[in-house]
Amino acid sequence: MGGTREGGLKARAKLLQENPNYYSDLAKKARKPRGGAATPGSFANDPARASKAGAKGGKASGLARRNRKIKAGTKSRKSSLHSDRIGDR
Repeated sequence: MGGTREGGLKARAKLLQENPNYYSDLAKKARKPRGGAATPGSFANDPARASKAGAKGGKASGLARRNRKIKAGTKSRKSSLHSDRIGDR
């Protein structure tokens, strides 16, 4: 019954059975400030940490490897991939 009115009513009944204050507790959580520049662990307060995380992500993505030249004196992989779309030049 997922995504139907009946399913939603059953889910609501189950949530309220387990915790009668479920919706008021949810609203309290929504009103609490979270994240932002004031958070001690945010990248805005620690540029070195942000740089380290960015380097780690870039290394994991493999973008540098994909753009690296295949052999000395040949086209880069990126330009050889584009030549297939453009046609032989």
